[in-house]
Amino acid sequence: MDVIAEIMEHVQDRLQLCSLMRTCRTLYSIGIPPLLRSPIKINSLQSLSSFQDFLFAEPLGSERRFGSVRCLHINTEIDSLGGDMLKTILVRTTNLQGLSILRSYSFFALCLDAGKSMENLSRLTDLTLVFIKPHNVLCLQGMKSPVSKLKFTMPFEFTEPKLFPILSQVFGNTLTELDIYGVHLSGTDAQFPRLRILKIDTRHAIPAVVLAHTFPGLKSLDIATFYPSSTYHMSTEATHQHALNKARLSSSRLPLPSLQYLKASPTDLFYNAIIPRAEEFEVVELDLINAEWLLELLKGIQPSILRLCFYHAAFSNLILVTFLQTLLEENPSITTLDLIVSCDAMDNDQTQSFIDLFPDMVKGASLKSLHLLIRQFRLDWRENSCLRTLDIMNFIAKISVKCPDTQNITVALKPINMIPGETRFTKFVDIDKEFQETGKTFRELREDLAQET
Repeated sequence: MDVIAEIMEHVQDRLQLCSLMRTCRTLYSIGIPPLLRSPIKINSLQSLSSFQDFLFAEPLGSERRFGSVRCLHINTEIDSLGGDMLKTILVRTTNLQGLSILRSYSFFALCLDAGKSMENLSRLTDLTLVFIKPHNVLCLQGMKSPVSKLKFTMPFEFTEPKLFPILSQVFGNTLTELDIYGVHLSGTDAQFPRLRILKIDTRHAIPAVVLAHTFPGLKSLDIATFYPSSTYHMSTEATHQHALNKARLSSSRLPLPSLQYLKASPTDLFYNAIIPRAEEFEVVELDLINAEWLLELLKGIQPSILRLCFYHAAFSNLILVTFLQTLLEENPSITTLDLIVSCDAMDNDQTQSFIDLFPDMVKGASLKSLHLLIRQFRLDWRENSCLRTLDIMNFIAKISVKCPDTQNITVALKPINMIPGETRFTKFVDIDKEFQETGKTFRELREDLAQET
């Protein structure tokens, strides 16, 4: 029986564990702690009530079931009764390590002691609070938990610049990963010295000097400060603010941290003068206007891996040729280039033109890897679509002729916005892969094509 009990401690599948527990009373009792140590998801108030009843269904004075709970996800709206039940559970689950509350505002609004019920979570390391309101954050000030991973979402209509200092006071010395949405970061009165991973989505500017002061040890940054449809960057104000923010950073003498990963739009980085060194740079919301800013930003960021995500309709094909050639010529540090292009669903001719001109766009590139993903909406994914009928082998051979020093080339085509149940059509080709159709590698095919041309 001891051997079986030890085995049950290592069973990862909940269904298999429950099957073992149903065999006899002894294994049922033995299986309860490992069952509770797996993540528990509560998707309704009825489930919450049943879970509370299960935790209390043990001899009086025993806290074994409460002490076994490690990770709890509350994915339902909470009323006053549900708030009382959750508070009762949290007060006793002192070994809880992960807590996620999807509708946080209802819990804090309907349960007056919500904050106090979380003060005893001395082992909590992972906390997610979704749709929390500014005044609810004050309830967290009594927490002493060593939270290292925090996800925090607030509706944008609530703007409270004092929230970051509160979060810094409560979690500043323990946080290593922060995913925050809708919170205003403006001043230099908060600091997270141990933070390494930051994902922040706000509708307010974050000057470079604020970022450098607040997160000095940052290694990964995913930042968004404007609405994607904003035309704010089209005005001369962006250039003016860039100069001001750059001067503030220079006068502070604070260095921006060197990053392993950076994800942002050129607009966000340029406006806020955030130009850190980064090993990998993922560019989103690239368009005709901020493309010039990207070329300037790359001089300071100097990535070795660059990923560009853009809609083809935002550029003309001839401008793309000039832009990509200039980008590759001015940035020899780039060794891997990933291009994710979303094509216009109703413009098959422009998509075909892009495919025809792409080899010239990367002409002369000397890269370790070149990856191209072309996405097209399902409406245009017909039998006569240029993507469906594209000869992938010949296409990559043309690319490799234009950039013979590039070591690895991959191309992927796929539709997006699929109808459920529809067969996904994806072509994927690697330059070194042997094809059963021809028996040749792409290197051999490239040589044949070079001789023909």
